[in-house]
Amino acid sequence: MDFYKDIAQIAKDILDHYEVGYSDLTTDRGIVERWATLQLKLIRIVPRKVLKSNHVMQQVDVGIQQALNTIETKLTKGEDINPYLSKGIFRAEYTDYLFSDWGIFHLHVSESLDGKFFMARSDSLLFMMLAQDCAYFIDVRAHDEQFVFAQKALLDIVHTEWPHVIEPFRLKGITELSHELDDPASIAKMRKAGVNVIHRIGSDFYAPMGGGITTARTSMEVTIQVDRFFQMAKSATEYVDQGNTQITQRIAEATGAPCISTDFHLELTERGFFVLDRISKCGFPIKT
Repeated sequence: MDFYKDIAQIAKDILDHYEVGYSDLTTDRGIVERWATLQLKLIRIVPRKVLKSNHVMQQVDVGIQQALNTIETKLTKGEDINPYLSKGIFRAEYTDYLFSDWGIFHLHVSESLDGKFFMARSDSLLFMMLAQDCAYFIDVRAHDEQFVFAQKALLDIVHTEWPHVIEPFRLKGITELSHELDDPASIAKMRKAGVNVIHRIGSDFYAPMGGGITTARTSMEVTIQVDRFFQMAKSATEYVDQGNTQITQRIAEATGAPCISTDFHLELTERGFFVLDRISKCGFPIKT
């Protein structure tokens, strides 16, 4: 039983599925970090209600509207919209600064495929935030706009139309900042330097909605997620070691036969992580 290696194997299997390499990595943690980075970039495929800002509703371009309608339909039905994302999602070294900083996805507003997975790159981008059951269409902006991924106006729209979305990141007790960064060029520069910025939006102040960026210019959320995975492996190991008699008794009750031997592994299913005994096929859910 080695749940740490199980997590690394789960990571390898998923990276293999998406053809993301990891032969350059020498540690299990590095492989799990690459998997966590990929998972963070991908949009979970579940049905979501779509809400549109006034800026999106005012779009008059017929081609853009058609593409937006297609994306909305896919989101509503719970279909895969990952092909609309940047091709960088499969590049191990790629950090999406906009998402890591503000938790905002950008999608290519396109109606045609470019290869076997991605949609064709487009002149217009849809900026979107996601909740568990909702998608918030913030704005459509030109791809060639200077510093398009660092436009604070995106946060202003969210703050005006759906303040509850960013409420968890509102910092209480702050009345002013010694220095505020509003211009896109400075925001982009701070991101590339791995510096996290508190922003004033209206009269409120907010921490990075995407979790922030590390000094290594990677997503802070990845580090947190990997720590959570390995803590889960530790807790699962203790759970099995300390409660082995109870577990084998439960397996015997479930199978109707004495539990003579076990082969425990961590498995990832659509319902989350399980400790699975591969002999009896009995599983026990583990919280992450």
